[in-house]
Amino acid sequence: MKFFEFEISLAISAAINAAEKIMQIYNSADYEIRQKDDQTPVTEADLVSDEIIREVLSKTGIPVVSEEGISELGHTHPNGLYWLVDPLDGTKEFIRKNGEFCINIALLEHQIPISGIIAIPAKRILYAVSEKGRVYKAVFPNGFIDHMNTNELKRPDLNPAQKDKVVLMSRSHFQTSKPDPVLHTLKKRFTLHFAQVGSAIKYTYLIEGKGDIYYRNGHTMEWDTAAGDALLRALGGGVFDLKTNEKLQYGKDGFLNSDFIASLMPIDQLL
Repeated sequence: MKFFEFEISLAISAAINAAEKIMQIYNSADYEIRQKDDQTPVTEADLVSDEIIREVLSKTGIPVVSEEGISELGHTHPNGLYWLVDPLDGTKEFIRKNGEFCINIALLEHQIPISGIIAIPAKRILYAVSEKGRVYKAVFPNGFIDHMNTNELKRPDLNPAQKDKVVLMSRSHFQTSKPDPVLHTLKKRFTLHFAQVGSAIKYTYLIEGKGDIYYRNGHTMEWDTAAGDALLRALGGGVFDLKTNEKLQYGKDGFLNSDFIASLMPIDQLL
């Protein structure tokens, strides 16, 4: 893979700048909330974050596909290299003020996520895949990376024989009342312990060994998964399409994902 040190450095700056502005709005007394055409909420923070990220990433000369700017692009993907951005993933968690929202920025080449950044504004923490394919965790307490507290993350030790598995589920879309064939299969192989976590923060749990499986059986878009997918791929895992049991493909019509499992474990060890 070509090195993208300049581009990834700019993307990290974009995430930090957007995170700082998001927290200013988060801590303010009042901000506007409205419904988009798909009936999902959007706030001032979504839109301001999108504007900041687009402005910074424009310096790379690489096309930007963003959730909040998708109407400008329609349902087509750029060819070759492009950014895929969710400027505020977990808007419902932002509104609920539980801190479980994040910024997702992914760099894709030929529809494959080759780098990704997940920044958690409320914790001033970010996770990133470097230009050399290494995964780092950093803190930005004052709007700048604290290099003394930046650590490379290695793949957690995974024991396939371990029967207890932590399954991460969406905080806003978690349902246990309906029979689920995927959960039924997992329960036959493992003892499952469920944890609800908002937004793409679930991917950071996986790469730090705080969870084993993220299962999603509902509506998600490519910008929801690409950054976390890049983090997982860099450590030998991925997001697996449950229609094919192969790694999730990007560049799909309408940007819509199928149901999936994300894990550092191979799919054939899970299902």
